[in-house]
Order: sequence, then structure tokens, then C-alpha cells
Amino acid sequence: METLHERFDRFWHAYPRKVGKKQARITFLKLQISEEELTQILTALTWQVKEWPDLRFAPHPSTYLNDERYTDEPLPAPTATPATVTSLPAWVQRKTGTS
Repeated sequence: METLHERFDRFWHAYPRKVGKKQARITFLKLQISEEELTQILTALTWQVKEWPDLRFAPHPSTYLNDERYTDEPLPAPTATPATVTSLPAWVQRKTGTS
């Protein structure tokens, strides 16, 4: 059976922002992250990492755990299509000489 420390090592290996390891370990141990929760975390990270284009804005690992960010839901895919301009506003037509 995997120990809590070994589970933390798996979390740390998967988490992309490597800051505050000591605090992250303390938080992980305090929360006693189970194997099921770790699986949920690792699954969530697969899509969450794609939403953090700049890792400077990803939460610190301890914040991620404390806030249970692994329970967040993915943002919905954009469904809006770009608007097409059928005609320019009158003031633009006057300025550019187009009609």
C-alpha cells in the first residue's frame, strides 16, 4: 500500500508549478489526500494545465490543495462564432469615403 508521502511525491511530480514544496507537503499531509482524491487531482491536472498558458499564474501547490481546485470544472468551449460585418457604420463610411 502506498504511503501518504509517496502519494505526495506523485502529486509533486505531476504538478507543473514547482514552488513552495515544503508548504505543499505540509498541506497534503494535513489534508490526508486519499488515493481516490489523488486520482481526481491527477485527472483534473490533465485539463487544468492547458488552461494555465503561463505557469506564473497557476496557483501555488498548497493553494491548489487547500482550495480543492481539483474539483473545479473545465471552462465551456467557446461556441460563439465571430460576428461578420455586413456594412460599416455611417460615421466610418463618411470618414473613409465608402458607401
